Amino acid sequence: MPVLGLVFILATVLATAGCGQAGPQLGSERKEPGEIAPPVSELAKSTQTRKTTSPPQPEPAPSANESAVTDEPAAETPSNSKHHGENTPLLPFPSETDLAAIGIDAYHQGQVDLYTDIDADEAQRLVDQADRFLRSAARANPGRAKSEQRYRAFVMSDGATFRETGLWPSDLPPFEAGRQRGYEVWLHDQTQPYYRGHLLLHELAHAVVIHSAGIEKRAPWFEEGLAEYWAAHRRTATGDVEFGVMPNSNSDFRGWGRIELLQQEVKEGRLPTLDQLTNATDADFTRPLAYAWCWALFSFSAKHPAMSEAHLQLLQTTGPADFEAIWESSPLMTSQAVQRDWQLYCHNLDYGYDIARAASVNLPTNQSGTPLQASEQFALEVAADRGWHCSGIVCQKGDSFRISATGFAVVQDKPQRWEATPDGLAIRHVQGSRIGRLLVGVMAGNEDSTTNDSTLNPLRSQESVPLNATWSSPATGELVFRVNDSWGSLDNNSQGFSVIIERLP
Repeated sequence: MPVLGLVFILATVLATAGCGQAGPQLGSERKEPGEIAPPVSELAKSTQTRKTTSPPQPEPAPSANESAVTDEPAAETPSNSKHHGENTPLLPFPSETDLAAIGIDAYHQGQVDLYTDIDADEAQRLVDQADRFLRSAARANPGRAKSEQRYRAFVMSDGATFRETGLWPSDLPPFEAGRQRGYEVWLHDQTQPYYRGHLLLHELAHAVVIHSAGIEKRAPWFEEGLAEYWAAHRRTATGDVEFGVMPNSNSDFRGWGRIELLQQEVKEGRLPTLDQLTNATDADFTRPLAYAWCWALFSFSAKHPAMSEAHLQLLQTTGPADFEAIWESSPLMTSQAVQRDWQLYCHNLDYGYDIARAASVNLPTNQSGTPLQASEQFALEVAADRGWHCSGIVCQKGDSFRISATGFAVVQDKPQRWEATPDGLAIRHVQGSRIGRLLVGVMAGNEDSTTNDSTLNPLRSQESVPLNATWSSPATGELVFRVNDSWGSLDNNSQGFSVIIERLP
């Protein structure tokens, strides 16, 4: 596992306190280069699951304005916090023999005690998954891990039975999907197996950070975004489990639905500003939309190359004041280039989106922001495995250029190698253009105050380059270039094109 990956998961366990509840099920069915902000993933070997009758005993005003991250006004903040970080004593309850008689079985693996009335095979899978999750966190932070600590999880198909037995305590406020208190988590059963597991890991993520004594609750978007991010998981071909992954298909992440929800919001023009997202309160977390946006923002912060250092500092903060200071001075809040990448991410988000590779390639400040004089030429290398390459050439609508390109771009490495010329390959089309085709775009900048809206797509135009022919800019902004491919397929690309841009009189 890359060093930064280990550092990141270590910081996560050291510096996070839980709050909020996981969103309800949304319905049906879709390598970073070097050491750049890798996802939190840790593989673990399975240990035998045991079903026993004697488990080890554990250690004893909303704003008047409309919510920024929900489509309805925020509900009143409940009197009881949705998540409790204190070491709440685990509740006593009937023997496992008595529970089994009424259809509630117990499963024990590692530090996890699971009580549920769902299918036995699915229960075995859940307790194994939860055990791997906890052992992953323990390996990342051996100095603080408590091997004797027990975590109890209650997955309830028939909530009434759990109420009657006291497994669902009467003093626990109602919840729609999942809830955590101390080292115990409760969740209503879900129709999709993936989301059932995701919800359990989300709540366990809040419980795990109780080990970090003295950590105060920070921004709700960060705490909930972390739990959503860390809970995103998939099994590998060898049977191991990766955590903190970017969901790569709807079919493998059924029931989660965050990406489809965000796509619809952006399509309908409801893209909140960064300030609206980061000022969300606990009361906003009553709908899946809040969790979707916070997952998106946390994922971007964790994986964007310019944010990696600031993100680790955010994870290591010990209170809201330090957190706020680091966040306000982070590149995402101070850099136009990083803010532009956030907007591009929101407008292009799809399964498998490669945040690190999709980051724009920017020229040094002293080489950008000037018009190209008549008959002057500019050379630019455009890599196939990266996002938009900024030329630094500022143009006005109607300015004419001649663009030429040489070289080849590898747009698929396996199972077959596809090499494309600047004209692209007819074998596949991506977003209406041939895969591997050289694209030219016009990117907005702060110099044009009439369109300086942080919710708009900064890419004003995008089209295939008419090679060795006159091209007129359809908008005002900076010329940018990229090799056409989907944003989730950059990791098997290489090579690229050498581009010459000539300004015509």
